[in-house]
Amino acid sequence: MKILNKSVVILFLITLISCGNKQNTFNGEFEKSVTLPVETISEIFTWCPTSLTYLNGYLVVVNNCKDSVLQIVDTKSMETHWGGVKGQGPNEFIGLNWNGQKVIKDGKQYLRMFDTQKRNCVLVNPKEIYNNEASPIIESKLPKNLFLWEDLLKTEEDKWVYSNLQDFNDSFLTFADTSGLPVTTTEFLPEANVEYSKKVISYVYYSKTRYNEKKEMFVSALRNFPYIALFDKKGHRVNELIIGDYKVPAYKNEELNPVNNTNVNYNEVITSEKYIYVVNFNVNYDKYIESEMNISPSIEVYDWELKPQCEINFDVLFCNMDIDFENKVIYGFSTKDFDHLVSKVVIPKELYKFF
Repeated sequence: MKILNKSVVILFLITLISCGNKQNTFNGEFEKSVTLPVETISEIFTWCPTSLTYLNGYLVVVNNCKDSVLQIVDTKSMETHWGGVKGQGPNEFIGLNWNGQKVIKDGKQYLRMFDTQKRNCVLVNPKEIYNNEASPIIESKLPKNLFLWEDLLKTEEDKWVYSNLQDFNDSFLTFADTSGLPVTTTEFLPEANVEYSKKVISYVYYSKTRYNEKKEMFVSALRNFPYIALFDKKGHRVNELIIGDYKVPAYKNEELNPVNNTNVNYNEVITSEKYIYVVNFNVNYDKYIESEMNISPSIEVYDWELKPQCEINFDVLFCNMDIDFENKVIYGFSTKDFDHLVSKVVIPKELYKFF
């Protein structure tokens, strides 16, 4: 872990923290592996979506290419309403991003999103938008000291946590104060007996981090490593899992794009009180680039000890997922000819214990 002197932002004091950290390995072969059919929901579709989220009976599709950037779908009637006007006005939005946070404010549950271009923290209540009762709420401005992040999260204490990847920093998580100034930074490198290229510091670019409030734990899964890690609220790595053959990705001239024999692994993380769900493409980079529209990822289910539980495959391309745990349905996009169709997978009773 790195400790950052606030007065001199560029100086880091490195302190390695390994006490209490667990390390597990897994060959990648699940005892239980099933393939489930994907069902398209009516004629609802959207082009080039940013994300899909489920909350209290509604799907929220973020599509920053539209004049209204939020598409709200009632999962019972399957009717769609739009909200969130795109523009430069005071109550308008340019580039909304959802990073996995569902928060409660004044007794209501919201999705917390970030308008990165206008630097706003935004609260979205899909039911109110669907019923034309309210528009997205601008909760606050982003601190001026906060920039160049992936997977930005706002804590209960109005502090900030993010994956500091866009500036080629070699970190998993950066913990910042209320003003956005970094306080601590957790290194991303797994504590495994693997040689790394010290010249390449973009290993975790496009990887995903999610926070589970009830567990008070961060889950990070790597895009180009078959690797999952758990961190506590202070950034201490408490557990990690290495899956299958652990090969160091190779990059062209130290650029972000890996060479063709590098694997594309995890790009989505969902959590519940009992389980962690990671979406794994598990395909070579060259095949991913050549035929991304025809590659279907799987969901790997782990408990909070990072013990493998089951693997769920799909009969067509299915991605950008979220889960309705109450009704046992997985929502996401199925893709055909560049149209992203809002679709669902009904979880069979044999898998209920994992949801």
